[in-house]
Amino acid sequence: MSATSDISLQLAGVPETLLITLYARAAESQKSDAILQDEKAIEIAQRLDYDFAKFEPGWSSQLGCVIRAWHIDMLVQTFIDTHPEAIIVNLGAGLCTRYLRLETAQVRWYDIDFPEVIELRRQLFEG
Repeated sequence: MSATSDISLQLAGVPETLLITLYARAAESQKSDAILQDEKAIEIAQRLDYDFAKFEPGWSSQLGCVIRAWHIDMLVQTFIDTHPEAIIVNLGAGLCTRYLRLETAQVRWYDIDFPEVIELRRQLFEG
């Protein structure tokens, strides 16, 4: 992944694990036969000053993350289609970009996570 990093990370422990799923979505999205398209994941991965190379050997973990994300996308979209004015609470949101991949026009979406993760989300999604 080519980096134009402008955000230095201060994550460790459990909060750092959000980078695994971010990398998986970004790497998959760059394939011609991608299961899932997540342009925001690509953008975020490029903005972060982080060595994602350590995740490259874990292709099966990457595939699992992508299939899980795709499946949950389908479940959530079905729920939204049935309840177009839903309130969705995303616990342990990490750098989830699901609300950008789905049709969520009337949905209120709340992302909840550790304070340092929410601060990182603010930098990446609001700035």
